Parts: sequence; C-alpha cells; structure tokens
Amino acid sequence: MPRLTAPRLALLGLGLLGALGCAREPAQAPVDPVVATVDGEPILRSAFVDALLTAQGNAFFPRYVERYLADREAKKAGITIDEQAVTAKVDEEEARVVSGRFRGDREKFAAQLAGYGMSIDDWRASLEQRIRIRLLVEKLLAAQVDEDRVRKLFELRYGPGGVQRRVSHIHISTVPSVSRLYTRSQFEAEKATILAEARATAEALRTQLAEGADFAELARQHSDDPSAPAGGDLDTMWSGRFGENFDKAIAEMSVGDLSPVIEGRLGLHVAQVTGIRKGATYEGSVITVSARISGGDDTRTEDQRFADALTEAKAINARLKGGEDFAAVARAVSADPISRSRGGALGRFAPGRLGSAVDAVLETLPIGQVSPPVRTEDGYALVRLDSRSFVPAQDTKLVRHLLVGTTYPRVKARKLKPIIAERARAKANAVLAEAKGGADFAKLALTHSEHEATRRNGGKISRFRVGALGAPVDTALGEMKPGEIRLVETERGYEIVRLDAEVKSDYAQVRESLEAELKQKPVQPEDIDAYLEGLRKKAEVEKQF
Repeated sequence: MPRLTAPRLALLGLGLLGALGCAREPAQAPVDPVVATVDGEPILRSAFVDALLTAQGNAFFPRYVERYLADREAKKAGITIDEQAVTAKVDEEEARVVSGRFRGDREKFAAQLAGYGMSIDDWRASLEQRIRIRLLVEKLLAAQVDEDRVRKLFELRYGPGGVQRRVSHIHISTVPSVSRLYTRSQFEAEKATILAEARATAEALRTQLAEGADFAELARQHSDDPSAPAGGDLDTMWSGRFGENFDKAIAEMSVGDLSPVIEGRLGLHVAQVTGIRKGATYEGSVITVSARISGGDDTRTEDQRFADALTEAKAINARLKGGEDFAAVARAVSADPISRSRGGALGRFAPGRLGSAVDAVLETLPIGQVSPPVRTEDGYALVRLDSRSFVPAQDTKLVRHLLVGTTYPRVKARKLKPIIAERARAKANAVLAEAKGGADFAKLALTHSEHEATRRNGGKISRFRVGALGAPVDTALGEMKPGEIRLVETERGYEIVRLDAEVKSDYAQVRESLEAELKQKPVQPEDIDAYLEGLRKKAEVEKQF
C-alpha cells in the first residue's frame, strides 16, 4: 500500500468529502468502512475523516463549498459536463507542464511530484476537480447571463450610470522627470556652472565625512544615486557601474579608506570601502519564509508582512533546534519551490545566491549549524552550512558612495525637486486664466501639456473612462457642466480639465443587445472567478467541525 503523506491524504480527502456532499450521486458504502491498514491494523473511515477535517478542513472547506454550490446551480439548470472534455483538458495541461517546465521528460515531472508525496495520477485527480467546476461555470454563464455582468458591461460601454463624458485636459506635472519646467537647452547653457557647483558640493561633503559626519545620513540627504535611501550602500555591485575612474580609485583603497572626489560617468563621487566580501564556495540547505503579498485580499503593510514572516521563521528555527529533520521541515514549509522539492538542498553555490545579508552570515557560520533567521529581499532565510571553501582570488570590496550628479536627468531632478510643486501650480494657474479668458484650448494643450499621449491631440481624450485622470478629476467632472473648465490637483500634478459634452444612455434600451453580446463573448477566467465569488457571498454557510 502506498505511503499516506499529507498531499495524498488531502487528495483522498477530496474524494471522501466530495462523496459526502457533491451533486453527483454518492456510492453506497458500509457504515464505517476500512480505508487503509497500518501494519495490518485497520483505519476506519470515520477516524480518517475526523483527522482529515482537523488537519485540512479549514483549508479545503472553502473550495468544497465553491464546488458544491456550482454543482447545485448546474443541476438546477440541467447542465452536465462531458467527462471526456474534462479528461482532454487535463491531458492538455499535463502536456503543457511536461513540455514546458520539464522539456518533455515525464519521468522528471513524476520525480518532482514524488518529492511532495504525490503521483501523476494524484496530480491529475486534483486538477480534474478544478477543471470540472470551471467548465460547469463556463456553461452556466453561457446559458444565462448574470445581471451583474450586463450592468458591468453597460457601465464600461456607456459610463457610470449611463453617462459618458467627453473631456479635454492640460497636464502640468509635479514629477521632475516629466516636467518641462527645466529643459535640456537650459542645462546645456549652464553646464560649466553646473560642473563647478557639483565639484564644490562634493568637496564640501567629503570634508564633512573626513571630520566624522555620518556617511549614510549624508548619502540619504544629498546623493543623486538610487542607492541614497540605503545610505549609499552598493555592497559588491559597483564594478563597471560608474566608469574606469571609479573602479581604479576603489582598487587602490583599503578597508575604511575615504576616497578623494572621483569624477565618474554620472557625476562626482565620494566613496568608502567598508569591508571585504570573501570569495567562497558553499554547500548547504535553506528554508525560506516569504514576506510577499499572499493574495488579492492581503491588506497587510510591508512591515506587517515582514514581522509575520519573522515570527514564522523563529517558530521554524525552534522546531529545528528541537531536533526535527531539516529536509523534512523544508519540504513541508519552505517558500522556495525549487529547493523545497530537494528538502532545501542547494548543492554547491557561490556568494550572491541568497543575497548579501546571507553571504555575510555564511562567512562565519559554524559548519553543520543552522543560522538564525536572516532577512532577505523577499522575507527570511534559515541556512544550514555543510561545507565552505574560501577563494581569496575572488574576494570583493564592499563599497558605499554618494553621488553629486552632473547628467541632465539628475541635475533636473535636483533643481526641480524643492520647488516643482510651487512652480507647477503657478504655471497651471496662468494657463487656466488663459483658457478661461477665451484662448484656444487645443493650442494651449499643444504648448503646455506634459501628457504626451493627449498633448498632440490638443488635450482631447479620445475615450474618457472613470479613473483615467484620478479620483479628484472624477469628482470634479461629476459637478461640472458642459463647457466648464476647472483646475484640479492630483497626486502627479495639476489637471486643467474641460468637460466638452455628456452623452446619456438608457439601460433598458440597450440591455437586450448587451446580453446577446455577452452570450457570444468567450467566458474569461475572471468571469468564472466573479461568478463563484457571487455564489459564496449569497450562500449562508455555517461550519460545524
């Protein structure tokens, strides 16, 4: 008899629970049959179902309810599914997975599933359940168009409440990269002055650093490089990035050295070597805990997600310290699907594989021990180090720097950032006055608008949709009369908006044609998801386990 791992139990549970409540007729069975034997001792169906509900019930129940409701609706409508069609879809998906991820090698696919305690037949059985429900819903949607779908199409086609607006606008941006308040011609005309000012700024910052100022704080305040929020930290990612002069200066520096002002491709740098990342070859295993958003209903902040991930990582670490097998725990909980299938094993790997924070830990982690949770870009990692070989020839310096940029985009951002909101508002008010004074709106848009997609069309938005210019504009348009012009502040700047016209449509007059259109339209995955969600919301469900 095959080993009953958790995935196998879950799959067997799908069949057992499905037999209890699925719309298809249940098979007659003894009151409490034996579902398995362990060393010759019987496991009764009731005991197994109780254990399954405890272990998997909360996770499986929503999917079961979804399937139950869809089956019930299909039965009411007299809709059935051709099982051959289900099998064909499963065959198609299996072929896609095998040919894509496993390059046609079905045995490799089977081997990966075996790592989860499953067979290909188990995988197909689980997939078959999902495909059957989706095919049922597809037929339900095709047979009878839901009123909500008709309403949504009406609002999409004719606007909210059947009101379609024709709108023109002039956008004055408060985003430096988009703004035209500082032009390239201005930059070229004052280039010599810009270079002199940049050098003076860089020298002044270098003097502060030499006198003991906090490097990270100065970088955050003054650097024009994307590394500024991280205190100028480049880690090992600096070689070849800023040009030959920068690389040459770093090569001549020792740990702790502060560079003179370096002229690079992007401007003037002050750099410091903060340490050495040792070249090495490692062998070990990892368990990862993800702090990524887990789904559309995950409303946690980034700090909350990382806090939750740390709590989970600490709990896993406690299990490992308590003697649980690393590989078994990795297979059960690790967030990385590739290493998880191998019990967390990474084989031999070089620095950089798991990120710089983990690299720093690996340099000193005792062989055979598991690290405490280490924060990474995606969450936390627990690493067990099995072997380590240092390769001195591959040692790399750790560098931080600050940059006083001298390229047009960086100078533009630096010049505009402190004053852009004030200047953009002043410009927007001046253009608004011209528009209200009778100036040609299209010509004003061609001259002043910083929204390139509509500027060339004189500011006209060919098909205006709610949300296109942001919620504040939608609110203003709802209060405006045709021909009216307003200035609206948004997150990205100022919008001078003109309501050109309103066209109103009657839902009753177009409903029949919209329904006919939906019946002809192929059912989309999001339509199926929305239908199932609607069934769940309408149903009164009360768990009793």
